[in-house]
Amino acid sequence: MFLKRFREKIHKKHINSELRRREILKPKTPVQRVGIIVNSEECFNLDWNTELSSLFPMAKPKIDIILFSEASKKNETAEAVIYNASDIGWNGTIKNEELKTFIDTKFSLLISYYTTNHTLLRLLTASSKAAFKVGLLKEDQRLNDLIIHTELPAFTTFNTELIKYLKILKRL
Repeated sequence: MFLKRFREKIHKKHINSELRRREILKPKTPVQRVGIIVNSEECFNLDWNTELSSLFPMAKPKIDIILFSEASKKNETAEAVIYNASDIGWNGTIKNEELKTFIDTKFSLLISYYTTNHTLLRLLTASSKAAFKVGLLKEDQRLNDLIIHTELPAFTTFNTELIKYLKILKRL
């Protein structure tokens, strides 16, 4: 119990340091690569590649998906890598190579599609090198550049709002 709280406190410090170091850059090209972070406990059957291809009909972006699972690792799906708490060290270091690659990838757009205020999900979002971050989580507004207030299952509403704001912000 004590160790779990201590570990969470260290992860929160790591999140704060990542957020202080972050630089927001203006886009020079349209969305070319999209990263998605999803909580597997909140996940519903959704074909992310099809949904996002319809979102960006002109530029077919490359899509990478990471699923967070509280339980031990399940079988990895064809479209997503599943990670859990054992893939992240005490001081916020990433042990899993696929997860490390995901974090270091310079995505044009990162979608944090979860509503659970879980430290490890927030750590992954904060550590990502994405140029523009969009999410649903309202508790920590520093994580995302754009927060879309919708319910989790309302993905079509999320899509509509995302396109609208990306056009306004000249990110498309």
